[in-house]
Amino acid sequence: MNLGRQPQIEDGLRAEGLALNSVASLPLENMTTSSVGGWSRWRGAVSLQVQVPGRAPSYPTSMRWLSRAKYPIVGTTLPLTVDRNDQSIFRIEWDEVPEIDDMIRSGHRVFTDPDAVEANLRVALAARAASATDTANRTAVDQAAAAMGPGVSIDRDALYQSIAREQSAQRQPSPVLQRQHIEGPSARILAVGYEGGEGARQVHGEMLLSVAIPGYARFGVRWRGWIPETKVKAEWWDVPVAVEMGKPPKVTILWDQVPGIEIVTPRLREMNQQMGGLLAGGPAPGVEAYRGLLAGIADPSQRALVEQQLAQGLANGSGGAAPAAIDPLEQLKRLGELRASGSVTETQFAAEKARLLASM
Repeated sequence: MNLGRQPQIEDGLRAEGLALNSVASLPLENMTTSSVGGWSRWRGAVSLQVQVPGRAPSYPTSMRWLSRAKYPIVGTTLPLTVDRNDQSIFRIEWDEVPEIDDMIRSGHRVFTDPDAVEANLRVALAARAASATDTANRTAVDQAAAAMGPGVSIDRDALYQSIAREQSAQRQPSPVLQRQHIEGPSARILAVGYEGGEGARQVHGEMLLSVAIPGYARFGVRWRGWIPETKVKAEWWDVPVAVEMGKPPKVTILWDQVPGIEIVTPRLREMNQQMGGLLAGGPAPGVEAYRGLLAGIADPSQRALVEQQLAQGLANGSGGAAPAAIDPLEQLKRLGELRASGSVTETQFAAEKARLLASM
């Protein structure tokens, strides 16, 4: 069980880990669980793109103890040592990581050029999605080959390509929330941390911001205050601000001008529909669902025989009964697998987990 402690790695390689999300506090739903920490120090799920020179990237997620001085900021890199034989086992070299306040003072790129950092992050997220899809497709090919048995010759490459084409045809583009255009000073949200107040109208916490003032260079700010529950405050979202220049500058978020969360309702509806499909799966498959597998059988006579056996097996297995309701515990298990594969974000995971627990 991973309790957030750093692993002991005796035979390791140096690597870089690109943070795929910020982990600025416990999620709100975990605030009352003392075993995972509090405001100053907490245990959070760190998702990375791990890059070892000369190797393909990997995309592990692991629990780590974090602190207010140092925690992963989306789009930034962390120095790592990874297990030579398993890149999912990594140690963050925190002694080599600057404190967040020092990153702000020195003008770290995430604060001064967030557009470039976000563009690099989008490439990594697309690569993670492609990697998860490739792994799932190859697993499906292995399972199909095992199910057919040694007496059936399967063209594994043809089957893989067939599955990939089918997935590509059915894939729906992820809904995108467009940033609002702001005249005057604005701030790009890079991280949001909650100190407490689950279910309240406002939650006290902090945000890491990249502040843009027309005619000035961008700079970073660690903002602290009350965060309205009803306002949009997603990573990479822009909010209007008022700035009093000083050392340090004083930034006030103009919450009355920030859109309410109702603008993301259509996007959340799309996300929930996609999540429902991922968790529940489709109806019981017929022979048509196995066309990709059948196409991978090179011998026409064998293919016809397998199709006949498959149709008979499906008919015997269904028995004409209506599909059973999906157990919420099974959905929770499936949800965890989707998070591990990168198919859902930490935000989606937390929201769907809370919904499933409430339904039990």
